[in-house]
Amino acid sequence: MSRPDNPVLGCPCSELSPPSLERYDGTATAPLPFPLGEMSGKFITKLEATVVLMTRVLFKMSFINHLGWSIDTDLSFQLVTVLRAIRSACWDMYTQAIPGPWLDSLLGRVTADGCMKMINQMEKIDQLLQQVQFKDENQFRPWDTFKILASFVVYCSLDLHSNISERVGLPDMTEDLLRIRVTSSQFNSIWDKVLETLAGRLVPYSTLVKIMCGGQLEKVCHGCLNRVSIQEVLPLSIQGVTRLSPIMTSKISSLHKIEGPVLIFGTVCASICKRPQCLEKQLKQLIQDNMGFAFKYNKIGSESTLFRCDSCAQPGGGRDHRCSKCLTVVYCGVECRDQDWGVHKLVCRE
Repeated sequence: MSRPDNPVLGCPCSELSPPSLERYDGTATAPLPFPLGEMSGKFITKLEATVVLMTRVLFKMSFINHLGWSIDTDLSFQLVTVLRAIRSACWDMYTQAIPGPWLDSLLGRVTADGCMKMINQMEKIDQLLQQVQFKDENQFRPWDTFKILASFVVYCSLDLHSNISERVGLPDMTEDLLRIRVTSSQFNSIWDKVLETLAGRLVPYSTLVKIMCGGQLEKVCHGCLNRVSIQEVLPLSIQGVTRLSPIMTSKISSLHKIEGPVLIFGTVCASICKRPQCLEKQLKQLIQDNMGFAFKYNKIGSESTLFRCDSCAQPGGGRDHRCSKCLTVVYCGVECRDQDWGVHKLVCRE
C-alpha cells in the first residue's frame, strides 16, 4: 500500500469506529439497519459510493506520503472528517426515503454544508501546492483524481434540478449552448463510468481524462477550432448560482501553468487549447455559460417544487390529481395516487 506505483486502494474502515446512526445532538446511537456498501458490494446511492472512494483515495495518499496529503495533514484529516459527516448524512436519509427523486432531494439539502466545507479545504490545499510549484509525477495523480470525484459530489444536487428542468422544458437557447450543454443523462453516464473504472484501484490519470472526454482525447478547441489532444480536466463545480467553486478559483487564475489543452466540465463541456487568447477569452465565456445554466436549473427546479408529485417527486402534480379529502397532496397521475394511498391514508384528514 505504501508503494506509489501500487494502484490498489485500501479500506479505511478498520481505522474507523463502528458505523451507526445517531441523533443530531449526538445523544443516542443505533446500529445501521442496512449493510455497508463495502460489505454488500453495492451502495445505495452513487453519492455515498463516491464519498467512500474519495476517502480511500485520501488514505492511499497518506500511505504513499503524497504531498497533497502531507503538505498540511491537519487540512487532510479535516477533509476525512467532512467526508465521514457527508456519509453519515446519507445514512440518516436512507431511513427517511427510498432511492429515487425524494431521496436525491433530501441528500442534496443535508450534504450542502459539508460540500461547502470540503471545497474550501480543497482550495487551501491547492493553494499550498501551487506555492511550492508542485507537479505530480505519479501516473495515477491521486490528488487530481480526488478533485474529479469531488466535482461529482458537489454537482449531484444541481443535477437533480437539471433533470427536472429537462422534464419541464428549458427555454430556447443558441446552437452553441445546445452543443456544449451537459445533459443529466450525459453527466450520470460519465459518473457511472468513473466509479466503475476506479473500483478498488487507482488508474492512470490519462484514463480518467479519456472517460471525461467521452472516450476520445482528440477534440476541437472551442475558440480557434484547431484540433487538440486533451491532457487535463478542469471541473467547474457550482455552489449556488452566482460564483465559481473555490476548488477551481486558484487553478483558473494560473491556467498558464497547466501543461496541455484542457477539458472544461460542469453544466457545460468544451475543450480549450493552450493559446493564451483562447484560454482567457473562451474560459471566461464558458464560466458564464456554466453559471447561466446553473441559475436556470435552480430556478426551474425550485419553482417545480410547488407542483411536484407527492409520490414520485417528479414535476407534474396538479389540481386534477389532488387528494379530494385533505386537499394537501397532489399527484402526477392516477397511478401515483393509488400507489401512495397505502401510506397517505394513515395521515389523511378532511
